[in-house]
Amino acid sequence: MRLERQLQEYIMRSFKEADILVYKFTSPGRVGVPDLVCIPKDQPAFFVEVKSPSGKGRLSQLQHAVIRKIEAQGCEVLVIGTKAEADEVIMGFKE
Repeated sequence: MRLERQLQEYIMRSFKEADILVYKFTSPGRVGVPDLVCIPKDQPAFFVEVKSPSGKGRLSQLQHAVIRKIEAQGCEVLVIGTKAEADEVIMGFKE
């Protein structure tokens, strides 16, 4: 869990530096929702589910179901498990 928290902090810091608003998302009474809500300037908002870079963190069936529901509403959900993946997302917004 510690590695996942460190990765989440890295993502939040890096996204903010790239001028992407990022908020830790909690939904009381609901499990399976993505960890972060990200709002880039002049582009659609998206969600991020952070998974441990150790590879131990896998999406649960419930998380898969929630992600499918969010995507069915027209929103993007990214699952990020490494700093390199986070950096790749940021590069996509700089192009």
